[in-house]
Amino acid sequence: MILTDIVFDIIKKIIETPRLITLSSNVLESLSNNNWLKNNYLYHYTNLEGFLGIVSSQNPGFWATHIAYMNDSMEYRHGIKLCEKIIEEFIKDSTVGVTLAGRDNLNTLKEYLTNDDDEVFVVSFCQNSDLLSQWRGYSRGQYGISIGFDFGHNQVFDTSNPINSILTPRPVIYDQENQIFRLKELIKDSIPFLNNIDSDSQIKQLSESLKYFIPVLKNSSFSEEEEWRIVATNFNEIDIKDIKYPLKFRVRNNIIVPYITLPFDDSTKLPIKRVVIGPSDTSEFTEESIRYYLKTNGYNDTEVVRSAIPYR
Repeated sequence: MILTDIVFDIIKKIIETPRLITLSSNVLESLSNNNWLKNNYLYHYTNLEGFLGIVSSQNPGFWATHIAYMNDSMEYRHGIKLCEKIIEEFIKDSTVGVTLAGRDNLNTLKEYLTNDDDEVFVVSFCQNSDLLSQWRGYSRGQYGISIGFDFGHNQVFDTSNPINSILTPRPVIYDQENQIFRLKELIKDSIPFLNNIDSDSQIKQLSESLKYFIPVLKNSSFSEEEEWRIVATNFNEIDIKDIKYPLKFRVRNNIIVPYITLPFDDSTKLPIKRVVIGPSDTSEFTEESIRYYLKTNGYNDTEVVRSAIPYR
């Protein structure tokens, strides 16, 4: 079954359910390079405090940051603008089968996409374990750590909660031609749905589904990062209240940053296979303390190495 058939099949199911997030989830699944994941690690860059929080046995989990408060938050607007442009094209295009009602709903969809009530949260990973731009961006002058995870052979999250079943790293798309192609597929295949509804609530849910996909679109100038992302949402339109993530806050520099915790499966240790210590003037002592902390928490076989980038 080709991708457009899969998306259309999902849309037909979506008409009968409020949880439109499955639309983008399926497209994201088609992008995941599972063969790559089975043979490589993904690295999460953080500082020592973040490292402690991830490895700790007390309330462990990834801190997923609100996308508007990330280092590259403007990239989210990049994807929104692409959506706006595509919607405007479809409104004017008589060959795609948009009815008068569908045009009105497309305009409403565009309005929902451009509002600021987004509840999108992201955890970032990198294919490269020792990248200078990442040390600068995430360790913030503190001692940086990149943690290598084996996602290809291990279940990380607590799947007893159904919303966690879609928490899988997805590769970021940097090529704009590919970005436009994917977005056109999603929006075009939703036209039959938009032609036959009269509920703003359902249109809002469709915009939320697109916002679940948009965070994996970034400008090609960032391609050096070879980034993967786990995307989670906390939209109010989801009716099942008990599966939403509690909103939390932390201080970063002079900003109060909203985030949610994506809980790990506490029945097993995390698949932490490698830890790289960022450039610093105390790497030897940092390395010793990290080894001790890992061993204390049951990670006896995790490799610990220092960055090959010289400190200056």
